[in-house]
Amino acid sequence: MKVDSLRPHVAIVVTLLLSASCFVITANEKEVKNTCMKSEKTRNCKKCVGKLYSLKEALGRSAELPVNSEVCRLHLDEIRRQNNRCSCPMDKHSKGLHPNAIPPRFYRVFDRVGSQLEGYRPGTRWCNTCAANADRVFSDHPLYTSRPSRKRKQVSQKTKQLKLYLHPY
Repeated sequence: MKVDSLRPHVAIVVTLLLSASCFVITANEKEVKNTCMKSEKTRNCKKCVGKLYSLKEALGRSAELPVNSEVCRLHLDEIRRQNNRCSCPMDKHSKGLHPNAIPPRFYRVFDRVGSQLEGYRPGTRWCNTCAANADRVFSDHPLYTSRPSRKRKQVSQKTKQLKLYLHPY
């Protein structure tokens, strides 16, 4: 008799526990599911393809996304291709890209000057002409910071004497 009176209560408790566990599982699935930050933002609306990659500072700047944003393989390749251009807001450019990236000290200057130009897009690459002339052209800009000076290595007197001994001529 006592067992029959407890059955409805046990059924209610079991139902509540199952519904609570289902709620927790669906809540965790929403948190785990990662999506591409540029999903459906291609010219021809291609769907995202491949695993997700975290953007470093350079590619995040080029894509205009925050650092550590996750993008799929399709969009990562697209961002890399878009970054292969000169991102300096000067008038004249050369054809070849400089092997070194734009120093981060120029980012704020280029963004400020570029915001006033039509078609400027931030990036991390620059051409040979811009790399050679940027310090001279932008030195009077208020956000410009000069190149940090390099310290010369001090050579001890013993090292100089040893070099002279090994190579007297």
